[in-house]
Amino acid sequence: MTLYSLALFVHILGALALFGAMGLEWVALLNLRRVEMAEQAREWLKVFALFPRIYPLAWLAIILAGLCMTAAVWKGAGWIIVALVSVVVLGAAGGALTGRRMASLAQGIAREKGILSTRLQATLHDPYLLGVFQVRLAFTLGIVF
Repeated sequence: MTLYSLALFVHILGALALFGAMGLEWVALLNLRRVEMAEQAREWLKVFALFPRIYPLAWLAIILAGLCMTAAVWKGAGWIIVALVSVVVLGAAGGALTGRRMASLAQGIAREKGILSTRLQATLHDPYLLGVFQVRLAFTLGIVF
């Protein structure tokens, strides 16, 4: 096994982890939009507690292995620079846009009991979180393409 094939394996493993986490996030977002009770919302919010651990590890595996493979066969491919810039944009979008909104939502839901308030129901149905997720997914698929 060469260093390149090991790096390729880690790179693919990171991509599988990334898309697995994105699939889980999508399911959690869709199910959060369906809940009516605070207890149900808290259960789905537990899923979001996993992402600050999964996403950085997946991206770290993808980037480090990708850089290792790039060093081995660099031929001036401009797409590599575009992919790295896109990763930075994705990280910023995930943390700044989704992370802050989910933290605020979790605080609001933590104070609720029984049926969610109209305000929290409206927040859960706000297209913002799903829209940001879809943009992040499109960027990620673009990088793979």
